[in-house]
Amino acid sequence: MGKKCVFLIALLLCISQLSAQRKELDIDAIRNTKKLGTYGISNDGNYIWYTEQSDAGGTICYICTNDGRKKASFEGVRSAAFTADSKYLVFEWKNDVNVLALPTMKEYRVDRARNPKVAGEGNRTYLCFQRADTLKLRGLSSGEERSYTGVRDSYFNKQGTALVLYRDSSLIWVDLKNTKGAVIFTGPEIGNVNFDAGGSHLIFSSTKGSSTTVYEYRPQMSSATILVENRAKGILQHLEILKNDIRFSDDGNFVFFKLKKRPALLKQDANLITKGVSIWSFRDKSLQSEQLNNLSTGEYTAVICLDTRSVIQLENDHQTITGQVGGEYVLLKNRTHEFETYWNGEHTQYWLLSLLTGKQRDFIPSSVQAPSSVSVSPKGRYITWKDDLSNETFCYTIKTGAINKIASGIINDEVVGIHGRKNSFDISGWLKDDAALIGYDNFDVWQVDPENKKQPISITDGSGRRNGIQFRPVEVLASYAATGLKDSILLTGMEVSTKCSGFTKVKLSTVNDPGKRFLGPYLYYFPGIVLDGYVPPPMKSEGTSAFLVQRQSDTNPSNIFFTRNFQQFVVISDVQPIAGYKGYVAELIQWTNKEGQRRFGVLYKPEDLDPSGSYPIIFNYYEDRSFERYQYKMPALSPVNINVPWYVSRGYAIFIPDIYRMRGKTGQAALEAVESAVEYLTGKYKWIDKNRMGLQGHSHGGYLTNYIATHSSLFAAAQSSAGYSDLISGYGQLAFGGVSMQFMQETGQNNLGAAPFQNAQMYIDNSCIFTVDRVTTPLLLMHNREDGVVGFGQSMELFTALRRVNKPVWLLEYDNEDHVLTDADHILDFCTRQQQFFDHYLKGKPAAKWMTSGLPAVYKGLYSGLEIDSSSKDTSGGQ
Repeated sequence: MGKKCVFLIALLLCISQLSAQRKELDIDAIRNTKKLGTYGISNDGNYIWYTEQSDAGGTICYICTNDGRKKASFEGVRSAAFTADSKYLVFEWKNDVNVLALPTMKEYRVDRARNPKVAGEGNRTYLCFQRADTLKLRGLSSGEERSYTGVRDSYFNKQGTALVLYRDSSLIWVDLKNTKGAVIFTGPEIGNVNFDAGGSHLIFSSTKGSSTTVYEYRPQMSSATILVENRAKGILQHLEILKNDIRFSDDGNFVFFKLKKRPALLKQDANLITKGVSIWSFRDKSLQSEQLNNLSTGEYTAVICLDTRSVIQLENDHQTITGQVGGEYVLLKNRTHEFETYWNGEHTQYWLLSLLTGKQRDFIPSSVQAPSSVSVSPKGRYITWKDDLSNETFCYTIKTGAINKIASGIINDEVVGIHGRKNSFDISGWLKDDAALIGYDNFDVWQVDPENKKQPISITDGSGRRNGIQFRPVEVLASYAATGLKDSILLTGMEVSTKCSGFTKVKLSTVNDPGKRFLGPYLYYFPGIVLDGYVPPPMKSEGTSAFLVQRQSDTNPSNIFFTRNFQQFVVISDVQPIAGYKGYVAELIQWTNKEGQRRFGVLYKPEDLDPSGSYPIIFNYYEDRSFERYQYKMPALSPVNINVPWYVSRGYAIFIPDIYRMRGKTGQAALEAVESAVEYLTGKYKWIDKNRMGLQGHSHGGYLTNYIATHSSLFAAAQSSAGYSDLISGYGQLAFGGVSMQFMQETGQNNLGAAPFQNAQMYIDNSCIFTVDRVTTPLLLMHNREDGVVGFGQSMELFTALRRVNKPVWLLEYDNEDHVLTDADHILDFCTRQQQFFDHYLKGKPAAKWMTSGLPAVYKGLYSGLEIDSSSKDTSGGQ
């Protein structure tokens, strides 16, 4: 036998022994699992702070240089901030305020201090903090310190030239050039203290009783003066200023505030027989349930122009603001019941309003029946919108009134995504001075002329479509404010067939072919994907082109990396998988269904899997989730989707397929997706035991579980949480604060496209309770009576129907819980029972007593029923 062969055998034996020594995940593993917390980078890009945290060990803050060398660490620090000049790091530690000088790491500590704030830079970098009711102001370079007693709060301007103190009932303006302070206002209940972007103009409110007045102050004034009060021209008599949400516009030319209706003095009707009746009428624009949940509405945005001092009420009972302010303009739309416009005849209308004059004008032609994504450009030169019927994008030039169809030739007729809708051009943002639009189709990124004088430029040169890579701009909305036509922008990309991702830069106003070399077997930020752990966009230092990027893979937790070019990355944090426990291996699966359509899913299997063995498998799903291929799965007790590492460490395989919806066939489409996956997987992997397959899902995934379990005979167990079972009764339910769920069934997530009276059979076909007599799958339900998303009655219907035909079914109901469990004890109890359920039906373990004997109500809160029933009672149901 050759030396190489002997070595390989020895290596395999070593790996096998190591694997055998590893344990199944347990509660201690979950408590000791570390994960990345918050982080920040200095403006010069040279220093980084970040936190690691675990339930058992708490939070540790590390300070390091951009080459990854750690300089200091502190336990219990959750957040920190660098000064603007990158010379200091300020944070709260235990009961102290700490200042760390960079690069010496010399520490200045103030005990029994809190609420540190920093501003300014260089020789004028200031720190303020509270000790009891005394505020300390310290020059970090000079070391000079002043004290102010009786301070309730403090406010720096960004420039570090002024500090405003709220002391007793007064505001004090402190000029930080000489640290001299002057009282600028004395009055009741001061709030909403805000500086403009320039740092030289201050606004705030003062409230006495129900009357609020807005004040302003500039350094050249002797004291603050009234900016707007309730009797100002432009404020109607039945309205008054609301004391919350008073702010400058981004350019500092306007101040926005809220108006509210004065309390109405309503007299009781002499004919009133009882106060205990609610009258629901078909003429009500909103249901009584919605009205009762929104009695505090009647708040409207208003604005005062600082040049003209004119007040304009922007919103009323019929119009509301939509989108962001663009220059001197804002967009209004009529108030509609958005969930019911598809049937009640209401059409959404839009108006352009000038903040200078208050004049409104229409801009969308009446021929456009379904406008959406309406927005004004940052500089207020253009308005864009989509027509959902024609799938076209339009741009309105505010100065001339001209309307141009833009992005022609970009839109593709291919059907993409889980919703089965046609692809369209989506706008990401505007370049400097509204010079051009940046947007994307399903694959490529485009630069578009808003006046359609130039042809759209595919700045990725069609390489996304050619190579099957979905490119997306990293910056969004107004983030391009300083980006010119000759600059470069950062893109993120994900390859459809592999789910590899990465970042690349492309130059504007020309074509670029990024190729595929930037891709790697990692998960980075990608807009639009929803994970159980948020992946944020790259964090840029303000002074240099230095970035922090989060990266994770299926084998490594999320960590931060430093980069200047998105080609070379320096590891900063070092969060590792918890050692000594069994892990998993992830694999992207592609298969073709009976209709010849390509489908994706992710298979998770034990790292020590024996191909000659036999393993149970659980299917978990929601919608599109194959992008999770390189997501690291954290060990956790999960009240929602089944925890992959927990179950895989116990010898289960988990498969997560993408679920594509078909209008009118939501349940059937899910059934087809899962059963076709079963056929493919069991044909390819002989170690999957066809007789030990399970289902699990929550919310929409719970509905899919209910549907598949009641329409398929392939599965030995199913666990469903908070899902629909009867779409007919679901059609009449109220949720989300008293809203009718008709839209949810017709046009929302269940996507049937018709009402029950239009197509009753379709509702029957997509429901679960009409086939309970044919069910062969034992079902464990979890649903809570206070669920405000999917009514508790949905699971009760299915439970009682299955119980009626003597099918094995259990329902777990937790007190004082909503759609998702939040109480730690409830979560632990649920996860324990879920595992006992699957262990019994998929691994042949004895059932627990709560499964064999139930738990009579008299024993609630006294006995758990979690002990194993050694009597081997039958749990198969049957007549």
